Order: sequence, then C-alpha cells, then structure tokens
Amino acid sequence: MTMCAGYLMILLKRIMECSPEEDDRYGLILQAVAEAHKIGLRAGFRAVGSMQMLRAFIDLPGSGQVSWPVPPYEGAWNNAQPEERKRRIIKWTRSEPRIARTLFD
Repeated sequence: MTMCAGYLMILLKRIMECSPEEDDRYGLILQAVAEAHKIGLRAGFRAVGSMQMLRAFIDLPGSGQVSWPVPPYEGAWNNAQPEERKRRIIKWTRSEPRIARTLFD
C-alpha cells in the first residue's frame, strides 16, 4: 500500500463515520475523489437517474464502485472564459495580501 492509498483509506473511513447531514462530509468526499484520481483510480462526478442527481464515484480495485450524492451548486453559471477566470482568481487572492505576495509576486 502506498502512502497515497493510505490517505485515501483514511478519507473513506472518515466519510463512513459521517452522517449524510454533516457539513464535513462533502469536503471529505471531494478530497477522496481528488486523492483517488491522483493515485490513478477511476474517479469523478456524474449526474444519474431521472432527477439527474449529481454523485461522486470512485472505483476501488478488487472491491467495486462506491458513490455518494453531492449537493448541487446553488449559484447561477456565468460562463466565465479562461482569461476572466484567471482575472477573478488573481483579484480574490490579492484580497489576502500575505498569501497573494507568496503566490503571485
């Protein structure tokens, strides 16, 4: 087992220990999907069912697929193009001068 797989296992255990209503659960699911992807497992998001509910998926080798519902984004999509996204990120990070100085100067 690699250290990365070990971290994914810790995240999955923490997800199992959370109730679906806990605020931390969604963040743990996002971290688990990212970690699974990082170590080469099939992982991602897909809208499923007649209601097109968004779910997070991870395929666990030798074990099978696991998935969780994830809450929808409540804001409206503004279709920002790459340059606009970059401008917004820089503007936001500069609102935290100590962090922005390290990252962007």
